[in-house]
Amino acid sequence: MTNNQSFHNHEYLSDADPLADLQRLADEHGQPVLLEDVEEHGEYDPSTYFRRFESWFDARKEAGLNPEDIRPGRRVDEDDLIDAVRDLAVELGRPPSQSEMNQRGEHSITPYLRRWGTWPKALEAAGMEIVD
Repeated sequence: MTNNQSFHNHEYLSDADPLADLQRLADEHGQPVLLEDVEEHGEYDPSTYFRRFESWFDARKEAGLNPEDIRPGRRVDEDDLIDAVRDLAVELGRPPSQSEMNQRGEHSITPYLRRWGTWPKALEAAGMEIVD
């Protein structure tokens, strides 16, 4: 996270500003832009993108970037995904929500959705009972 992130007043921030920062990161660091790039080199906290655009996928799409792109070698195997969601569940004392996984988990929910299709199915794969 850059020092600039703490200076932005998000209440008055237009959607164009964080999207422009994603485009800048893509130009400087190459596509695809990952959350790690935003944390290390971005002007805005990653949570800004989730609050404003609902998901990292949608934020990248709105910025004109290919939201499906991943860097070679970045695919996470199924066991790592399950371990990460279980670790966060232990920390929280319950199954995490999608937003909690995005904000506090080792991985965003994107690989879970790619692999299992829905968040409840991903939690089920991790052996967690879903309570409505």
